[in-house]
Amino acid sequence: MGRAAAGAADLGAAAAMLQTADPALFRAALLAPEPGRGRLMLLGAFDVELSRAVERTAEGDEGAFLAAMRLQFWRDRLEEAATGTSPGAPAPQHNVAGPLVALMAGPLAGARADAAQLIESRTRELEAPFDTATWAIWAEARFGAWYRLALAALGRPMDAAARAA
Repeated sequence: MGRAAAGAADLGAAAAMLQTADPALFRAALLAPEPGRGRLMLLGAFDVELSRAVERTAEGDEGAFLAAMRLQFWRDRLEEAATGTSPGAPAPQHNVAGPLVALMAGPLAGARADAAQLIESRTRELEAPFDTATWAIWAEARFGAWYRLALAALGRPMDAAARAA
């Protein structure tokens, strides 16, 4: 087993998911100091889960309906992080959702709005195709929010350069 594989095993299920789904992001996150490394792995796995939620929308109305349900699951997890209670039924055991709720309720509580923006960017994908204005809104929600979450995970302040990026 190589060093990257050992790193995934040490960081848990979220890291293993990220290693498989986005090896480049996984390797980049390995370079981060702790506790940022584990946080980035978890945020990357969250983003993978969001992308999986919408990847079947080409299956017509049923696919779009299932995607909307999956995205609502993640909205509910952010609500759970904010209030300490789950809206509706309790969350099922989940390798990413449980640790994400803990992260968003604790160290990244101030970044919940950015996590919500990631979910909303995926909701916009269900409404594609985009015109130029919609694409710009989507890109800010998708990549701007990810960048801000990554900075928060690393404990880095948001400065003017980060906002511009």
